[in-house]
Amino acid sequence: MGEDSDEMLDLVAQAWQVIETIRPKYSCRTCDKIIQAPAPVKAIARGKLSYAALAHIMMAKWGYHLPFYRQAQMMAAKGVDIERSTLARSAGYAAALLDPIYTRIREIGRTRTKIHTDDTRLPDPGARQRQDTQGRALGLRRRRPQLGFAGAADCLVSRHHGPRWRER
Repeated sequence: MGEDSDEMLDLVAQAWQVIETIRPKYSCRTCDKIIQAPAPVKAIARGKLSYAALAHIMMAKWGYHLPFYRQAQMMAAKGVDIERSTLARSAGYAAALLDPIYTRIREIGRTRTKIHTDDTRLPDPGARQRQDTQGRALGLRRRRPQLGFAGAADCLVSRHHGPRWRER
């Protein structure tokens, strides 16, 4: 007779959780030493945020333009008490973790024979004392028209903020 199928979009609430790692210590009677498993690798040394939490904070800030104070308010509504200065400092550490990827994308982009750019002017908040009050964003993208986009190596995006063309 068959069956009918129906789909419905549902929202599952975002949940913040604390992940506790317990590493027991053992003493060796033979060699009189204390033995313990190594600590798991953290995104930030002695930090309290996981890789997923850092990715969420970075995406909310630069992907969805959500300021840190608003993120802190939203997290407080879910029961997480965190200072916006902690979010900002963590974003700085995350940016340092991503720097090798950013550098490699720029290196690959500079080897291309053809680069498509978007010469968008951006305000430079740090330029109040200088004459240059506008910066520029540089997007790198390579496309093979005969093949379309063949993969990640063929589509790179890099944004650089510098007041002059020669700084790119």
